[in-house]
Amino acid sequence: MDFHRASVVYGMFPLSMMFAVLWLSGVKIRRRYRKERRPFSDKILRSPGYSLQSQIQQLNDKYQDWVAILFFGPMLITATLLALNPKSITWWPLGIVDAVIFGLCFWRLTFWHKKLCAHRLGFSGERLVATYLDELRDDGYKVFHDYPLERSNVDHVVVGPTGVFAIETKTRTKRSGPNGDSDYKVAFDGQQLVFPKWKDGDSPEQAKRQAEMLSDALHRRLGHRIDVAPVLAVPGWYVTEKVKTNLRVLNPKLIPAMIRSAEDSLSKDEIRNISNLLDEKCRDMEV
Repeated sequence: MDFHRASVVYGMFPLSMMFAVLWLSGVKIRRRYRKERRPFSDKILRSPGYSLQSQIQQLNDKYQDWVAILFFGPMLITATLLALNPKSITWWPLGIVDAVIFGLCFWRLTFWHKKLCAHRLGFSGERLVATYLDELRDDGYKVFHDYPLERSNVDHVVVGPTGVFAIETKTRTKRSGPNGDSDYKVAFDGQQLVFPKWKDGDSPEQAKRQAEMLSDALHRRLGHRIDVAPVLAVPGWYVTEKVKTNLRVLNPKLIPAMIRSAEDSLSKDEIRNISNLLDEKCRDMEV
């Protein structure tokens, strides 16, 4: 065996095996840590963006796994084949196999990277909205974050004398508008959000649907109907509501004033009962 192949077999193979073992050990440790029991069982209320934070952690794990495969997969395959029978190796099929592995990993990493960026942006937006809503606590309002529904969640719920408000947050990046249009303005025409370069009809429908689902959940528990006002928060954008509907679309800075200015509709007993139900559902986060 020549010096080049010897260095590959006796250098690359042990190195790749070592990294493979370390990677598998890291996966095992992560899984074991998640199954460990804490010394206390107390739960606290969900923090802003709790669901997104959990998804970001899962995406990070997947991203790291694919990075490991990208770096050490081709190395391990090449070193293994050379160690078994170096004379029978033809390099062009091996190059094709390595290229396929590289292409697959690159595609998956690009996919996970886009999802991570979107989730991190959404997480930042929910935390920003929460800072404005927390101002309402001084006025006696109850504020809950990340209320779990059957297959989704309500980003924020506010309960107070003026009613129950389900607030959905949609954080969107800014791009230059066509024909010199401002890149910081978005209009709500009653059905969709009109951004400088695109339109979004899904977010308003989602906000209204989740408010209805929350109202139904409260109805089942309380035995009488509770109207929930849908609100769509668009952080960082100047929002114009061209049509007034039951859905309010606002920059989060304006939401506390809107909630305070609404007409009183709930008694103290109703506020307490609704808050207790929301507290029960949202108090499931481990310290």
